[in-house]
Amino acid sequence: MSGMRQPEIVRTFSMLGVLGLLGGGMGAAGAGCGGGERPPHLEDTPRTTVPLPACVVALSPRVNASGLRNLTEDEVWRVVFPRYDASKHELPVGAEACTGDRVFDDPILAGATVRAQALAVKEGDIVYGNAGDRLRIVWLRTHRWPDGSEGGPLAIVRATETSAEVYAVGVHRRPPSKTTLQAERIGTEMIVTVIDDGCEDQPKSSPCASTVTLYHPGGGHLDRLRTLTTEQRAFGSGSEPGVIGQLEYHLTSSPEYGSSGVKFFEEIESKDSGGRVLHKMELERNFALKDDTLEGGPESLWGRVQGQNAPVAPASSGAHARTPGEKPR
Repeated sequence: MSGMRQPEIVRTFSMLGVLGLLGGGMGAAGAGCGGGERPPHLEDTPRTTVPLPACVVALSPRVNASGLRNLTEDEVWRVVFPRYDASKHELPVGAEACTGDRVFDDPILAGATVRAQALAVKEGDIVYGNAGDRLRIVWLRTHRWPDGSEGGPLAIVRATETSAEVYAVGVHRRPPSKTTLQAERIGTEMIVTVIDDGCEDQPKSSPCASTVTLYHPGGGHLDRLRTLTTEQRAFGSGSEPGVIGQLEYHLTSSPEYGSSGVKFFEEIESKDSGGRVLHKMELERNFALKDDTLEGGPESLWGRVQGQNAPVAPASSGAHARTPGEKPR
């Protein structure tokens, strides 16, 4: 690698590795590389348990160091991928993460256009999120598709003055959208959420979809739990008896993270071409974290409503169809 010294990596694995992450505050930050970040949800507090990273990479001493150390983009690439060549800004295709995981073999990256021998890395390819207590969520966008989708490794990292720590590495892919990385808690467990907003910049007359994908760190891995829709808009015709013209279906869903799991409160409306609300439905969906899976339900309202002649969910599902003007139960 152009005579560069390979960074020394210490790998450590423990099921307790991420428990210490919860001693500090966790929060959200917008996509980007600097000043656009929002502060964490909770104010940082001293950790009662020191987290055990999956791997540790020594950093070169700073000259005239002052203030807390932040990783440069080249340092982020190098600590997550030891084979990264900072002088050429290239990452060999198929390079292993510092945890030993072959993250680029993940099927969700299939079909992307990449160079034959190495991935060309550009400034700004990293999306950052702030998880509190100097923990950062980083998404390294390495793969792109003709439709505008992007994908690449997702990791939790932290810098000290002398080293960089990597806690977990996974993979994320998004459709064309605006991405926000956040840290949440389900009970004592840390959850990384990736919010891909595909509706914010779209006109109200266009179909769109926004999602949140939940990841669970453990043993050096960032396991993908589930992707859930937070907003969806579509259009159709002929699905409502006696209604002529185009119909709009609009679903919104807001998550609430708690001690035992996460609740999603769904609402869906159907409107005629004049904007008159024809139907409105609500549903609470409950999910619990068990091992490395997120279990629960019921299924989303979306599949039951769009294109149905009578968009009323069965009573056993927990959904309630109400007419415009009726107050929520």
